[in-house]
Amino acid sequence: MRVLLISRGDVFPPFHGAASRIVNTAKYLSRESCEVFFLPSQSDRYYIFRNAQVEEVQFSPFLRDLRSDTSKIDRILERLEIPPEDHILYRPLLARDIILRAAALSFNNDFDIVQAEFPAFAIPAMFARKARIRRKIKQVLVEHNVEFERIGISSPSISKKGIKNLRRIERLACRISDMVVTVSEHDREKLAGIGIGREKTITIPHGVDLENYVNVNGHRIREKLGIPSDAVVLFFHGVYDYKPNRDALFRIVNNIFTALRQKGINTVVIATGQNPPQELKREGVYLTGAVENLPDFIDASDICLVTLTGGGGTRLKILEYFAAKKPVLSTAKGIEGIDVKDGTEYIRAERDEDFVRYIEQYQVSKEKFLQIGENGFRFVQRYDWSNIARQYMKMYQGLISK
Repeated sequence: MRVLLISRGDVFPPFHGAASRIVNTAKYLSRESCEVFFLPSQSDRYYIFRNAQVEEVQFSPFLRDLRSDTSKIDRILERLEIPPEDHILYRPLLARDIILRAAALSFNNDFDIVQAEFPAFAIPAMFARKARIRRKIKQVLVEHNVEFERIGISSPSISKKGIKNLRRIERLACRISDMVVTVSEHDREKLAGIGIGREKTITIPHGVDLENYVNVNGHRIREKLGIPSDAVVLFFHGVYDYKPNRDALFRIVNNIFTALRQKGINTVVIATGQNPPQELKREGVYLTGAVENLPDFIDASDICLVTLTGGGGTRLKILEYFAAKKPVLSTAKGIEGIDVKDGTEYIRAERDEDFVRYIEQYQVSKEKFLQIGENGFRFVQRYDWSNIARQYMKMYQGLISK
């Protein structure tokens, strides 16, 4: 089977959750007798995944030199009242470079599936599908979130017109696709609410690359940062341009960390991820930015906190913490979309004082917390990317057989 996957360009290295999902989708599908071509936006090259190995291929000079007028596209997106920070996800609606490259790749290769990651990429995917007139290529859309909902939360100043336009784009992307993948049943229900029938949607959750957690070395990270051996290390990661992640980190540092320090508990916070809020810098708070060896940084922690109160989708960060066998304290919103039990695979905390109280308990009953970490690790085995890839293959085979 041959798949063309089209998405955003900022995936190498895979520092954020969306990049991790895209790269691992391609990598693990290629282990399932599938040849995956990955076309990133605003790039003069594409990538071919075969047996988990990646080959980088430059386009011909004509295709390589194609350029879209992004400033003109951005002005149109501004008139649609789409927030500037999300233009990267919506330029493919009008970007001739990725549309023509997608069509050229499809014309010259015998694809069975063309898959768009994020709604706007369904447009170049549609042109790729139509480039082979005599071949019925199936089109799949992968929804990392329900985007009009996510952007409405992360950009509270967005206008009603902006949200309405985002909803229209999302509905169109779903309707021109043969199948729509959501990462949670919650998101599937949201799409049903805008008229996308459940027969056209399927839930395939986020996965985690368990191979990355075989030989982790958190001790080296603690030594590098100079963290005392008796400190309780709290961990959180995310992309901080996303308001729910930013708010969550402010809450961890300003409320939970500060309260623990005032109680005389030697506490440290490690926060990794792009564009951390520099105003949170202080003694005992390490804002590392994006890191390549995320599993090592998670392994350096004692407890992982998920203080989210907003956002959508399934929390990839939760699966990463489970894979590292770390006890997780999370809000109900933070664990949303993952079928785990409070007190078994994680501990639920909603108020700041709940988080503080449980972290205090950790100091006197570590065995309980370590057991919860072990339970989380057993649970996450079903989310290994090899299992996720097989779910994709089953869906593809069902589409092709129709």
